[in-house]
Amino acid sequence: MGREKDIKAITDLIRPVFHGLYKAAELNLRTRSISVPQRGMLQCLFEHGAQTVPTLAQRLLVQRQFALRLANELEHLKLVERETNPAHKRSDRFGVSEEGVRLITEVLAMEANVSSQALQQTTDEELAAAVRVLSALRSYFGAERSGEAD
Repeated sequence: MGREKDIKAITDLIRPVFHGLYKAAELNLRTRSISVPQRGMLQCLFEHGAQTVPTLAQRLLVQRQFALRLANELEHLKLVERETNPAHKRSDRFGVSEEGVRLITEVLAMEANVSSQALQQTTDEELAAAVRVLSALRSYFGAERSGEAD
């Protein structure tokens, strides 16, 4: 395969893989109190600490209004807590509550187990290459979304 065909193959595979991961996450969450987008925000807060809505929107590549809605829903479910932002009086931050930590830890462990099974035939080198390729795409499209791409 030439470079152009490989790039097309990668981009053509991303959408069905995304949808498969989304469906798997939905199945994993069916007995829990959160949606897949809420799960993504909870993971972001768990891994990066308390954040403002604009920061969450930027990290999750979603609109601020959508990020605010998710944060408010998670707060209502008592999975996140609103806290004062020492850097800006009118822009609160959201952090994961104890219950949120318990839930996201459980969800991530189950997902890691499923992903490990799905990729058990993949070598460490192949996984590292996939991480590099997907990271480059994420970096480009994250920058493009915020208006920073070339």
